[in-house]
Amino acid sequence: MSTAGDKENPEVQFGEPPVKTRYDWWAIAEQLRSRPGEWAMVFEGGLTSTVNAIRQGHVNAVRSDLGFEITTLNNTREQPRTCDLWMRYNPDKKVV
Repeated sequence: MSTAGDKENPEVQFGEPPVKTRYDWWAIAEQLRSRPGEWAMVFEGGLTSTVNAIRQGHVNAVRSDLGFEITTLNNTREQPRTCDLWMRYNPDKKVV
């Protein structure tokens, strides 16, 4: 979204805000658990902030200590930063 005007005479744009994608991480975790060791593409061209939240353990359903592994492909460097997210469930990595 571009901005117009300046600080003394700002102009605003009207419209609908973008819809944020919501993922059902518990359902995704269950699907990954049903096929241990197999990589699955979870999303294509999704925001890297989502991946960072997973890596930092902020998505409880797919934390690494539960045996979930992630990797990304096609990472972009321009805004918005996006990537393809691949995940798998590896029961050998589960911390007991």
